[in-house]
Amino acid sequence: MDRVSGRARVVVYNTDVFTPDELPDNLEAFTDPSWAGRIGWVPTNASFQAMVTAMRVAWGEEKTRAWLEGILANDVVAYDGNAALVEAVANGEIDLGFVNHYYLYRFLSEQGEGFKAPQSLLIGWGARLARDGGRRRTVGEWAE
Repeated sequence: MDRVSGRARVVVYNTDVFTPDELPDNLEAFTDPSWAGRIGWVPTNASFQAMVTAMRVAWGEEKTRAWLEGILANDVVAYDGNAALVEAVANGEIDLGFVNHYYLYRFLSEQGEGFKAPQSLLIGWGARLARDGGRRRTVGEWAE
């Protein structure tokens, strides 16, 4: 049986600060100086590095470098892990951050009922074929 594993990269945001309509609909907008000191990321995490790699493939080296420099110019706050970033958003330390979708759900599960939680906005996705009868294929081959 074929199986696909996927994860979404999302912007997790503080609902006391934003409604979904107030957030940009693209990553480029987060380089605007109005976002200075408001964004968190986990640059040493493999999923963040995969996000940057996907940007390099989709946008090219120059545009991706400009985005990274723009985010750095906005005094992005670095965290040691995605869970710490989600907690920082929930606590109001930062307004938003880039994480995999499941970190938000893990955080909500741990906090319990009634917790006013940050939310997430989908910004991209990826998938990988986990197994195909012992032969590994790309997702593109599997989807055909």
